[in-house]
Amino acid sequence: MNFKTPLAVVVAYDKQFAGGLSVYEDIYHSLCRNANEPLVDGLDIPVYFQTNQENGEFIDVRKGINADKIVVLLLIDLYMFNGSDWTNYIDELVKEDKAGTVKVLPVALCQYAFQIHPELGEQQYIRLQNYDIRDCWQEFLIRFYDDLIRTLRASNDKLQIFISHTKKDNDHLGIEKANELKAHLRADTKLNSFYDANDILDGYSFGDQITENVKKSLLVILETETYSDREWCRIEVIVGKENHVPTVVVSLFNGKIPRTFPYLGNTPKIRFDGKWDEVICMLLRTALDKYYEEKYLEKFKQADGKVIPMMPEFINIGNIDGVKRILYPEPPLGNEELDVVKRQFPNITFSTPSQLFANSRLLEGKNVAISISESPDSSTLGIGKAMFEDLSVELARHLLISGAHLVYGGDLRPGGFTELFKDLAYQYGIYEKDKSFKNYFTNYLAWPIYIGMTPAVQAEYKSCRVNCQKAEIPDTIPVGLRDLMVPPTTVENLYYWAESLKAMRQEMESHIDARIILGGRITGFKGYMPGLYEEAVNATKANHPIFLLGGFGGASARLIQLIKGEASSDKLFEECCSHHIYQEFVSYLDKEKEDMNFKALDVFSNNMDILKNGLSKDENEKLFVTTNITEIIALVLKGLHTLGR
Repeated sequence: MNFKTPLAVVVAYDKQFAGGLSVYEDIYHSLCRNANEPLVDGLDIPVYFQTNQENGEFIDVRKGINADKIVVLLLIDLYMFNGSDWTNYIDELVKEDKAGTVKVLPVALCQYAFQIHPELGEQQYIRLQNYDIRDCWQEFLIRFYDDLIRTLRASNDKLQIFISHTKKDNDHLGIEKANELKAHLRADTKLNSFYDANDILDGYSFGDQITENVKKSLLVILETETYSDREWCRIEVIVGKENHVPTVVVSLFNGKIPRTFPYLGNTPKIRFDGKWDEVICMLLRTALDKYYEEKYLEKFKQADGKVIPMMPEFINIGNIDGVKRILYPEPPLGNEELDVVKRQFPNITFSTPSQLFANSRLLEGKNVAISISESPDSSTLGIGKAMFEDLSVELARHLLISGAHLVYGGDLRPGGFTELFKDLAYQYGIYEKDKSFKNYFTNYLAWPIYIGMTPAVQAEYKSCRVNCQKAEIPDTIPVGLRDLMVPPTTVENLYYWAESLKAMRQEMESHIDARIILGGRITGFKGYMPGLYEEAVNATKANHPIFLLGGFGGASARLIQLIKGEASSDKLFEECCSHHIYQEFVSYLDKEKEDMNFKALDVFSNNMDILKNGLSKDENEKLFVTTNITEIIALVLKGLHTLGR
């Protein structure tokens, strides 16, 4: 399959711009997904960030992105304008923009922004009412979505919004709000509108003009009390549905509606509160979703299949001659809704991309461990917390869909990966209503991490379908300490933590069938070696399949360097010793590094066969570098399914 995305976005900001990272994360949540809402799928557009490094080095993150088109959003504030380290980067962007391989979208966040490069024309800039992007967030999103849509469609034409309304309301609310919206579009946006009272040409068929303009527009439906009673309103809705026109319903009625037109369903809906920008923003995001999914799903379509860039229903499926499979965007339809569609089309299979990759319960009864922690390389790779968490949750979600039981060795920090997986297990448990007593996730906890876990916290995890497994305390821990929360603040206490974490990881490994390794800190850890190194070594000793995801850096990327012969266990040990606390710990133990288990990592040296994960050499090499979440999930599931046959 071709996993090259139709579009990717890079948010570029200066390291001194305090709000840069939060702007990136909010854009990620808007364009891709929010890991805190794992059963609500986003637009799937990958988003990276670009910034200058503290040491003055400038690493262009675009080199690791696989997309048909990369849009670079330049947040030009005073720091970027004054920063000489941005000059070469922006020069290169301008050249590539002219060549058509990159689209530059500069955002003016200071009065000098237009002077940053002589060849960045002022017409390219996103200009807001003031220089505070947060203060103008809705306005920014409207401009940004508009630019992305036109980039996807390779068109400089203004987008047109068709305002569907009735003039027959007793209170004239439909026509009043239609006029209001038309005026707002003209005064405050760069969007065109079609409004039948003014825009129908003389001498041409009324019906033909209405139909053709609906087809080439984005559709705003002003739902007032008599909307569903009007023939032409119903025709406009049907034409929109049949032609997959991006649509938003604006709820305006004040009283009762005797009958709601059935084809208004399955459409985003917003209750109007006097702010047209919220309506326009929702409409443009809906349109961006449709146009992006249309292009991306085509990459996965099979010969006898058809793509529908929205939820399937009778009216939007269209011509099905020769069609056996319909591919539509995430999330999957609920069984009750899918059954209705299948009764009408019994010979067609309906699926989302996740169901293509997890098209069976081949992992039922399998325990799959996910080794994950923060990566020290995030800033140089342009990968923020939002993307890191997104991959973690999406990977876990697809494993659950395939029937796997998740295993993780973690702690209970607020906002940590344990909490993310707990929330996923809870929401997935709601999704599978008929399995009320099934656990989806086992979280292994080492002493003394679980000492502070109250009965209320334990009950919360249990209700979320999570088994909190307290690992055995090793004999090396003094009996007098076993009921205490011993902080890792001295080298002696670090020894106790290292012993306990080692025992927990060995116990966990004896209860799993495969291990996925992603990211991983290489300093600031509390064991004999970084946790992901230790878990990788345990997996090799247990002869378990290992999947190394290297595109996000960290310990996983360094294990890959061992496999490729680009690093040694000595180098990895030296890297850990660059942290003074670990140096003190090594000195305290007075042991050779062989006793610290680093020599055990030599099993990975020049040895891809050690992975035993069902993937070919070429497939593993893709997994070593890709940051494409869909591709990662597809490769991991392919390997696990191959092993399960």
